[in-house]
Amino acid sequence: MIIATSEGVSLSVTAAFATSIVLYGLVSARLTRWNVTAPMVFLVLGLVLANGPTGFLEVHLGSEGIALIAEIVLAVVLFGDAAGIRLGDLRRDAGLPARLLLIGLPITMALGTLAAHLLLPGLSWWVCAVIGAAVAPTDAALGSAIVSDRRIPLRVRRLLNVESGLNDGIATPFVNLFIVAAVAGTALQRESNGRALLGLAGGVVAGIVIGGGGAWLMHRAYLAGLATRSQRSVGVAALALLAYAGTV
Repeated sequence: MIIATSEGVSLSVTAAFATSIVLYGLVSARLTRWNVTAPMVFLVLGLVLANGPTGFLEVHLGSEGIALIAEIVLAVVLFGDAAGIRLGDLRRDAGLPARLLLIGLPITMALGTLAAHLLLPGLSWWVCAVIGAAVAPTDAALGSAIVSDRRIPLRVRRLLNVESGLNDGIATPFVNLFIVAAVAGTALQRESNGRALLGLAGGVVAGIVIGGGGAWLMHRAYLAGLATRSQRSVGVAALALLAYAGTV
């Protein structure tokens, strides 16, 4: 058995993860026709590789290495979802996504909080708020089959793509804030509240400066003939990591 300890994630864990991606890529078209999505495949692979007689990886979820990988993956996924949205499409249908994100999403979080309190009355309202905010955003990966299905009207698919690409980034700060509140107790301590709000504001500023500024620089460099198209794509992925590292 190969163990990923708190001192760092084993190279074997990384190799298993990379091998899983390669194997999925080899049969992804066939699996897609069978409505088997990537999240389904990797969930099963994770269960097989880390549990039972076939499990040869023991991953401690509380280890620093696993937490770092999870945060980086989340940052890249959220950045990729947002980067996949075409600004022209967003401008044409700005009203509908705005209503979904600014009205529908908060209502969903509030109803999820209420449902969690009714189902789990022993939990505090702050913990219920964490649950409500965490489950409210629709998952872009799980909804990819709908977005790519040409039988569904284009405008509906575009609307779902925009909404699912932005809702995680909107809900995540609320999840973090509610976690701080839940840890601090039934009422937020002034110092904890200030740190949480400062962290949220810093994340927004860093995202605008690093994401927007970096995109502007790469676009200008491409127009000036200083950067190639392929390297511009690599730079976009690097911006996600830079925004994560800079914010933290």
